[in-house]
Amino acid sequence: MMKKNINKYIVILIILILIQACAVGPNFREPEDQTSETFRYTSNKTDSIINMNWWDIFNDPVLDTLIVTALRENKNVQIAASRIEQARANVSYNKADYGPKFGVQAGASSTNQFLGNRLDNTIQNYNAAAVVNWELDFWGKFRRGTEAAKADLLASFYGKRAIEIALISEVAFNYFQLIDFKARLQISESTWALRDSTLQIIQARFDEGYTHIIDVNQAQIQKAISQVSIPQFKRSIAFTEHNLSLLLGKNPDSIPTFKTLREYALPDSIPGGIPSEILQRRPDIFQSDQLYISNNAKIAVDQAIR
Repeated sequence: MMKKNINKYIVILIILILIQACAVGPNFREPEDQTSETFRYTSNKTDSIINMNWWDIFNDPVLDTLIVTALRENKNVQIAASRIEQARANVSYNKADYGPKFGVQAGASSTNQFLGNRLDNTIQNYNAAAVVNWELDFWGKFRRGTEAAKADLLASFYGKRAIEIALISEVAFNYFQLIDFKARLQISESTWALRDSTLQIIQARFDEGYTHIIDVNQAQIQKAISQVSIPQFKRSIAFTEHNLSLLLGKNPDSIPTFKTLREYALPDSIPGGIPSEILQRRPDIFQSDQLYISNNAKIAVDQAIR
């Protein structure tokens, strides 16, 4: 009797293994790489500035604060983070399809008839029942769905990282552009003040008869030229500060700066190229790879449903 039970369990186990092995649809295969094994600048060391927070080389606490704030408050980053949570919940949802589903059905009714006869009192009927439903994953629909959900989850992680990298670049670009506009404004204001003083001197000389009216007119023109650029740079500063504020996820406001462009130390040498291995770190490439896996698994899900 015991031997028959063992054989029965072995048969059931074999059937379950066969069911799990029956997964329709194509298995994911890495796309063939048609590129060369070596690239230009491949010999460059990958252990370089790409392994660190590149903005740290500027040693600017204001820039550090802006980047940290942007990564925390930027709306696009928050949307990407919510997509990760959605993808994580979707993985759990797909995994739940593996096991049985339990439920409860309940109802209530009332009647004043019994076997076609009207009764004096109303009869109340109540019922409740437990429901169990277990769909075996014979064609691998649930497994492929979970595979697609996991790939979507990883793709959402890489998508968020790609947004963060682009955000850091935009914050740094606008920050240094703001410093540049402030320096240009300071130069324009200094130039305007100098030419205003020059005009006063020439005007005084003209009033005393030491110079010609042409010199006065020329000094007035030079002063007007320098004065025109001041509102232009003020407008550029305000526009750049608004851009930075939006990147930081807040209303437009003034942005402080810590240094002038001359105070930033330049690197001793600039490499002639970037190592080709840097492509292996790009999150947008990883995201596309995971989306490829997800779409491949979704093909199998559709085939299993049919």
